[in-house]
Amino acid sequence: MLKKLFLSLIILLSMTTSKAQDKNEKAVATAVEKLRKAMVNGDSAMLDKLTYAKLSYGHSSGHIDSKAEFIAKLTSGKSDFVTMDISEQTIVVNKKVAMVRHKLNATTNDNGKPGEVHLLVLLIWQKQHGNWKLLARQAVKASQAGRSIVSKLPCTGVNRRRSRVAAAWSIAASASMPTMRADGRAARQAFARAPVPVPRSTISG
Repeated sequence: MLKKLFLSLIILLSMTTSKAQDKNEKAVATAVEKLRKAMVNGDSAMLDKLTYAKLSYGHSSGHIDSKAEFIAKLTSGKSDFVTMDISEQTIVVNKKVAMVRHKLNATTNDNGKPGEVHLLVLLIWQKQHGNWKLLARQAVKASQAGRSIVSKLPCTGVNRRRSRVAAAWSIAASASMPTMRADGRAARQAFARAPVPVPRSTISG
């Protein structure tokens, strides 16, 4: 009897925790959407309401804005989002802290100059007095992130072999295809001649 009661309490607590988690995730998602709209509209009041006093707002260029700089750029047109689309968003909540990741694609008109950005963004939120506030944000260019991952692959084992295979195909492509089909030795020779790339730990720019 006591065992059944104990199990029932565990299940009830688990359900309660799960519901609270879902509620917090929805609240964070709502805050992210409000931030997106405020950035597009240059809504200084909403931007102020959603961000922490000591906000750290990191750009893909590496520059970091304070809260005042962040709001000033969006309201002055120095940083002007015409459209902003968010996709592939994930939200992880741990008590009063939330981590949000998403892809951001936007058209811009910074200082009257049309452009576009494609970013991977990390947002850190904290629940303060019942409201979620943005503590920090960091973005990287989507293309840069992809190159960075490739450059960090260790040039050993399977990755070394794949790199050599890719280089071999580049060499083999210059040979005539009929010859390649008739004699596979050319491909093997190309593989043997293919240079082994030197691994890079960082990417310039």
